[in-house]
Amino acid sequence: MVMLEYVVLVLIGASDARAPTLRPTTIPFDENSSDDEGQPSFVQGYVFVMVIALVLFCGCACLSANTVQFERGGASAGAAPQEEAPDRLVLLRDSLVESGESVWVCFVCAFENKPRSSICALCGATYELTKTFDDRIRKKAPGVSMEDPLLPLDLRAQSFVIGRLNELTLRQKGAARRHVWRRKRRRDGLAWEREAALQTSQSRESLAYVAKLEEADDDDDWRIRWSVVADVDDALATAAAAAAAPPAPPPRSMPPSRWRCWQRQQTGELARPLLEEELDLEAVAARPFKEKQVWFERQTKRGDKGRPVTIEVRRDHVVQDSMRRFEQVGSRLSRCPLRIRFRGEVAIDAGGVEREWFDVLARQLFSSQLGLFESRREAGYAANISPTAGDKSRLFRFAGRFVAKALREQIPLPVSLALPLLKHVLSVPLSFSDLEFVDAESFQSYAWIRDNDPNPLQLDFSLDAGVELVPGGSRVAVTRENKSEYLALVLKYRVLDSIKPQLIAFLRGIDDLLDRSLLTIFDYQELQLVVGGLSDIDVDDWKRHTRYLGAFAGGRHPVVHMFWRCVESFDNTERARLCQFATGASQLPPSGFKALVGEDGRYCAFTLASLPRSLGVWPRAHTCFNRLDLPIYASYEELHSYLSLSIHLEVVGFTME
Repeated sequence: MVMLEYVVLVLIGASDARAPTLRPTTIPFDENSSDDEGQPSFVQGYVFVMVIALVLFCGCACLSANTVQFERGGASAGAAPQEEAPDRLVLLRDSLVESGESVWVCFVCAFENKPRSSICALCGATYELTKTFDDRIRKKAPGVSMEDPLLPLDLRAQSFVIGRLNELTLRQKGAARRHVWRRKRRRDGLAWEREAALQTSQSRESLAYVAKLEEADDDDDWRIRWSVVADVDDALATAAAAAAAPPAPPPRSMPPSRWRCWQRQQTGELARPLLEEELDLEAVAARPFKEKQVWFERQTKRGDKGRPVTIEVRRDHVVQDSMRRFEQVGSRLSRCPLRIRFRGEVAIDAGGVEREWFDVLARQLFSSQLGLFESRREAGYAANISPTAGDKSRLFRFAGRFVAKALREQIPLPVSLALPLLKHVLSVPLSFSDLEFVDAESFQSYAWIRDNDPNPLQLDFSLDAGVELVPGGSRVAVTRENKSEYLALVLKYRVLDSIKPQLIAFLRGIDDLLDRSLLTIFDYQELQLVVGGLSDIDVDDWKRHTRYLGAFAGGRHPVVHMFWRCVESFDNTERARLCQFATGASQLPPSGFKALVGEDGRYCAFTLASLPRSLGVWPRAHTCFNRLDLPIYASYEELHSYLSLSIHLEVVGFTME
């Protein structure tokens, strides 16, 4: 008993740094001692120890509960969703705008850009291009300026001038047409309508189709319904008339979490987010992009957060290991944060390891070597599902889940998705012009057929590799009378039939972790910006959202000036490498450096800290905190040499200091 009391007293003394040090002397125990002598009895000491232990236990339990509850904005089980943190509104603020500078609206895609940015974040068009056509509009219509975001003539001006531009990239062509289709609310439901101001003569004559994923009658079987947009309107009207009828019971194989979504599909109503209140997605879609970002982030953070899921992977088998773990965890991934561990590397994931994992896995998953996706020069090097991928449904479903998880976590991926694939995700109508984003060279041939008499070409309703567009198509000639049907079948085959099983698996993977109706507030070009973030590094934006520590406090140290001089000398690829070295990701969030996040999901600015020269000459990165430590270099040449070597050496892995 004497030793037990001594051990307890030692533990109490060690638990408080301010407590005096106890000497290891024997504490006598006298059975004849009395409480009347002013000494505490053993029972009193034991009760005191138990009370202290109980207080410590309750405190630890509360801290643990709060960690689970507030980790990345989550809520504890059974609790109401947490209100949006004030710092999330940083997406809506711009210090330059508040100081009097004005945003500029891209002439190609009508996207609002930061005041000092030189390139449109959405389509990559330069500010000089916008300025050139702004001046032309001023000459033709005095007092009219493209700098006004609410300009009523902007769509007509774009349609007039963009038609004369021959140097637009595929990305810019897609962005210029992003508002051609708009979802409108009618008495009989929602339907797609073309904006007359953005139509061309060819687009008015071209039919458009919607590909929609739906469950087939057979259990655990899915299909994609391909319908003309005009037929969609009729289907909505029919469904509205039958809305009063009781809905059919969902299939037995469907999980309860998808019942409401399935019932809405049966009634012909477009999918809505599974939220308690009714939301007008069309009203949200009409908001500026920044506000839509905040809304989407708030919706994906709603609800309960589960315990973190640990994923241990090998760098040389990151796809297989990650897919296996995703299949083990299942739908819990939609609400559980991730903790990534690279086997053989000593590191605690506080956000940086997770971003590194997303970056590494995305590059391997969407690479042409794996064979799931192809990035062809003729399609602008955007990733599209490969028709030769074969039966790899597991991998495609994992790819869909991976993209959905990245969207939920607001982590940009180094991936550019092809426009037809983005339209499939959003169920946006596809038309003949979208063939250009599959194969630009073949599109030119099909465009010639559309505008000319195909009889001299002696074509039939078949394609290479023995694919017949209709039964007996090799015996059906393409004529002036049936060329529209021929081109419609070519479109269907190239964007759907040739990749249908893989597309179904990919879309189902997204649906496993994310309600795709939440994404419909974005157009397809905005969705690419949300998925891929910014690839063009704006040094001025980087400077304005950097804080300094140590000897660099205030940002006036000579090494700080040398660092920014070095960054300005880098090309965009080298700047992306530096971002990946310091933050774990080569892509920036759509809002730029001000939207970098740390370990708890809160915004964490890029930090430049000083490092004593005695600790070495190499830069050190703390990716979990977006922090870069620089030694006090003696010259610009020395800093440039070591920083360049750090970002160009193929060094991977994490260590603990």
